[in-house]
Amino acid sequence: MATESLEPDSSISALDDKKDVLSQLFVSGKFERLLEEIEAGSGQVSATIRSVYDSDEQNDFEQALEVRLQTNSKEIERMCNKNYQGFIEAVGKLDEVRADSDSLKSQIIKVDKSNQHSGIDVLAKFSELEQGRNVQLNVMRTIENITMCIPALEMYCRLLDQIDKKQHYGALKTLEHLEHVTLPKVSQFTFCNLMTERIPEIRQLIKKKSRADIREFLEKVREKSEYIGEVAMHQTLRHSNIEMMKEVISRINPLQDQETDLCAQDLLNFSPVYKCLHIYSVLGAREEFESYYRDQRHRQARLVLQQRHGQWEDSIQLFKSYFFQIAGFFVVEDTVMHTTQGLVTSTVADDLWSMAVHRIMAVLRSHSTTCREIAILMGIKELVVWFCQTMRSYGYSVEKLFELLLELREMYVDILMKNFADDFARDFRRSTFIPVSVKTEGEYQKVCSTLNFHDPELARAAFPKQFKFSELVLQTFNLLKDFIKNCNLFTYKLNLSQTDIDERVRKSINHLFQRTLSSQLNQLVRNTRLQVQQLAQVYVDFRYLEGSCAELSKFISKTTQTRNEGPHTVRMHGAQVMREACKDCEEQMMILLCSKLSDFVESSEYEWECKPGSNHASKSRFIDDALHYVDIMLETFKSLPPELSRQLCITSCRHMSVEVQSLILSSEVPAISLNWFLLFDTDLNALESYSQSSHVHRLGISSKEILQEYAPLRQLIKLALSGDWSGYITDFESNGPMYPDLLPSNVNIVIKKVRLSEFPKKSRKKGLLHVHGKKESNPSIEARENYYDMIIQRINGLKERKPRENN
Repeated sequence: MATESLEPDSSISALDDKKDVLSQLFVSGKFERLLEEIEAGSGQVSATIRSVYDSDEQNDFEQALEVRLQTNSKEIERMCNKNYQGFIEAVGKLDEVRADSDSLKSQIIKVDKSNQHSGIDVLAKFSELEQGRNVQLNVMRTIENITMCIPALEMYCRLLDQIDKKQHYGALKTLEHLEHVTLPKVSQFTFCNLMTERIPEIRQLIKKKSRADIREFLEKVREKSEYIGEVAMHQTLRHSNIEMMKEVISRINPLQDQETDLCAQDLLNFSPVYKCLHIYSVLGAREEFESYYRDQRHRQARLVLQQRHGQWEDSIQLFKSYFFQIAGFFVVEDTVMHTTQGLVTSTVADDLWSMAVHRIMAVLRSHSTTCREIAILMGIKELVVWFCQTMRSYGYSVEKLFELLLELREMYVDILMKNFADDFARDFRRSTFIPVSVKTEGEYQKVCSTLNFHDPELARAAFPKQFKFSELVLQTFNLLKDFIKNCNLFTYKLNLSQTDIDERVRKSINHLFQRTLSSQLNQLVRNTRLQVQQLAQVYVDFRYLEGSCAELSKFISKTTQTRNEGPHTVRMHGAQVMREACKDCEEQMMILLCSKLSDFVESSEYEWECKPGSNHASKSRFIDDALHYVDIMLETFKSLPPELSRQLCITSCRHMSVEVQSLILSSEVPAISLNWFLLFDTDLNALESYSQSSHVHRLGISSKEILQEYAPLRQLIKLALSGDWSGYITDFESNGPMYPDLLPSNVNIVIKKVRLSEFPKKSRKKGLLHVHGKKESNPSIEARENYYDMIIQRINGLKERKPRENN
């Protein structure tokens, strides 16, 4: 019963299981495609899951996943159960093989030990035989190799011996044969490799040794350059017939004729240069040698061109040595350039020469700017010309040095001008300003030849003869000629044409006139120790020097060997300078003359408020002294041109008139009485009467001209004596002829002084006498005072007018 009751239940469960399986198969079949995509990984899982959720079948899909999981697990378990039995069988067979392999290994070891024991004796005999054979072969190979190496070793020893004996060129040849012929035959040996490695070192050693030879050569060049240059410059001196100054010749050591016939190769061994150049060329280092040689010579050039220092007295000797060394340096360069190919090219030589020229110019400029001796500058110029001629003969350009000589000439002329300025000052200072007097015909001809002077009247005169000019003219003219000679001397041999020389000399003499002589003449004229008489002689001398400028121009043309006048001849400024000096002299004579006359006027002792009854017959003493002085001056002025004498005479009269008038108008004279005007009328008559003197007529001056100078003073005295003050006012307002030269301001001063003299009780200002008291009640006095006040007031109202000019 129990069994029966159970069977229905089991069948029911089986049916349920079948239903579940069928439903799972249905579900899994439904999602098969999606599951395959997930397993294959061909699609995106997110898209697959989204499609499941979009169709709202997620529960079914989960069941399908569960079914697929269970299926895959069962498949894995089935495969593991199937392969496990084969694995167990393989491990068993492997255990059986291991036992057999251990047995085989032990048998092999036994067999190997037996074979090794039986072959020991055979191996020992074979080793002995092999060793003997190797010894025999090594001996034979050693003998063969030594035979091959002996020539290389012998040649290497010969190479070192040649280097020690300074046979550098032979050593170089041995080295080349050793490297290219001998060593390749024994290249397999170690010593060959060592020799091969040393070959560059040996080449450098040969270069170093040969460079030491060239250094010795350069030292000898340095030592002998001055002598080589001296010989070369003496050869130029002998062949070009250059005339040297005594100052230069005296400082030059004379050379024997056989010495001047020597060339640079006779004086210096150039073989080290040629050998070293060839060695470097073979070594392929010619450019290196050329660079080294040129660099060393460039340094030597800088050393040679350095400025020498010493005493001024040794300047010519220093420059002689300086130019000898430079000349020797370039003579050596010229020899190397013409005896080698490319070691010294024309470009290199020109560069060195250009550097030398610039340095020489700098040295000469530096030395010349501090030099003050024209003899030293002239000596340096001669040396430079000599040096230029020498270098030109070797093909070097010397134009810049000649241009420098023209600069030195300007310095020379400046120093020359300073020296001549001292000479002019010395002669002017020592001059006595006395006309030259000669006692013999020889003295007369000497003076005439100096100035090319011709005066028929003086030539006919008896001895002793007297020239109008003083020794100053001769001294100045001789100095001017010496200056011209010195200027021309420096321009000699400067590659200038005669026209250029003449132009430069004329410009120099013009500078001397304008800068130096003009200043010295001005100082001479302004010299306070000179009197009017001496200035008159100076004026005469200046006129003669002015006239001698034409002769000076002829002397320049004769000295420079050119025509005296031409379209391009530089105009001389000497005459203009002398004319200006004459004008200065005229002004100074007038100043001194007027100053002396002013002294006379200042020495007057007038009694300005003299009483009536004073002596009116005789003139004042200072008037006599002044007129006497004028007489002496006019006598002195005979040697002057008439026009100048006439001007000086009229100027002295005008100055006397102005000085006396200034004295009258001076504030130091407070009052002037009418009686003084009567007294001064006598002095004025004496001054006016001088117009009738013989001295005045001799100069061709009319009395009217002299009286015209005293006209303002005469009109003032006339007005004061007449007392016609109202008449002056009327004449002035109507431009009348009575007082044309009287200014209202002067008349105002005089009337105030007359009024103060007439009424002394009035107080006087500025510390003068004061009179205190009551005013008098005299009607006539009051009327007179009122009259004066009215006249003064009217004169103050007059407008000033320009006084008339005196012709």
